[in-house]
Amino acid sequence: MKKILYVASRISHITNFHLPYIEQLKKNNTVHVLSQGISDINVDKIYNINFEKKINSIKNIKTIIDVKKILEQEKYDLIITNTTLASFIVRISKQISCVKNYGKLINIVHGYLFSNNTPFLKKILYILAEKMCVPSTDKIITMNKEDYHLAKKYKLCSYDITNIKGMGIPTPPSYNKEIKSKIRESFDINEHDILLTYAAELSNRKNQIYLINSMPKILNIIPNIKLILAGTGELKDYYDLEIKKNSLEDNIFLVGYISPIKELLFSSDIVISSSKSEGLPFNIMEAMSLKIPVIASNVKGHTDLIVDNYNGYLFNDEDELIEKLLHLINNKDIEALKENEYNFIQDYFLENVIDTNLNLFYEFL
Repeated sequence: MKKILYVASRISHITNFHLPYIEQLKKNNTVHVLSQGISDINVDKIYNINFEKKINSIKNIKTIIDVKKILEQEKYDLIITNTTLASFIVRISKQISCVKNYGKLINIVHGYLFSNNTPFLKKILYILAEKMCVPSTDKIITMNKEDYHLAKKYKLCSYDITNIKGMGIPTPPSYNKEIKSKIRESFDINEHDILLTYAAELSNRKNQIYLINSMPKILNIIPNIKLILAGTGELKDYYDLEIKKNSLEDNIFLVGYISPIKELLFSSDIVISSSKSEGLPFNIMEAMSLKIPVIASNVKGHTDLIVDNYNGYLFNDEDELIEKLLHLINNKDIEALKENEYNFIQDYFLENVIDTNLNLFYEFL
């Protein structure tokens, strides 16, 4: 039996996206998880490690030392890293350890924190951080075309770079109108309201403030718009203040973490995202699988999923956002768009990607 380490900054990332893979890997291997947080997931061992969110935090030096000791003690045959911070720390820890040449390491990129449009200095800093990790990176797996080309362009792996169609979304359940009515009623959304939902961490990268700032102009043209921001994050209090400052309490709702989120997505008229960049956004894929129309910012990750005016809509600025909202609301051929998005997203279902993705892991075992 081989020994495998699965890594992410937060245990929720593991439970949300990787349990089917861990279940398969456990059949013939020993599997450990290294992350921040505790869960009852079925693995042989969980290392609960504190990751400071800021990559340059002095506290992460201790984390690197702690991870280095774990790697030297366990001598893993394969390490699979996810999320930017955890991937950086584990790869640096491996490089300074006495097992730096032992076992292989795969870095799954869920969206580089830089893109072609990132300010120069910030982009250089993130690229340098990735370049530092090249000696310990045996394979990079990306989830969108721009990240794939960035990894190739800056030679962020010496060996192999592969682009995949995500980790897979489950086949959607069948919901009925009763579920939709119940969910909308719970948020005081009536049948005449147009409900937009954005399910994401409340953060600068997810950029909910863009929608909050745009809402007064949107309401002047579409007065029956309601927006639900589902998620938690460090900007919750700030967003709450901005909503109150602009007297938007009757139109924008911060509802916190919602589970299962699919019921809310299904009950929405439109799923929206104003993110500054993405890997391959789960909320968008799930909306498409439920045949809920999508409007999203024209950024990497979104552009891999949405063909504008075919299976969804992309916007570049506030005026275009309003134009696309109006176009969608008045779209008499909306059923065709829904079929287009559902047919497109089937290739991203878990059942259609898991075997291909697992083979990328097995190559190193």
